Amino acid sequence: MNAIVIQHNFIEAHTTINEISWEKAGVKLVLSENRWLDLIKIGSKYCKED
Repeated sequence: MNAIVIQHNFIEAHTTINEISWEKAGVKLVLSENRWLDLIKIGSKYCKED
């Protein structure tokens, strides 16, 4: 996934509705103020090393 898509969907609030896209979609995530770091931590749980 491109970083710009992640930025749009998980980091920045939409300019007209003032909500973040994943919140508006009803996705349940627990993210702190540092959303990038939290998303990396969540993603790393699902990465498997060979």
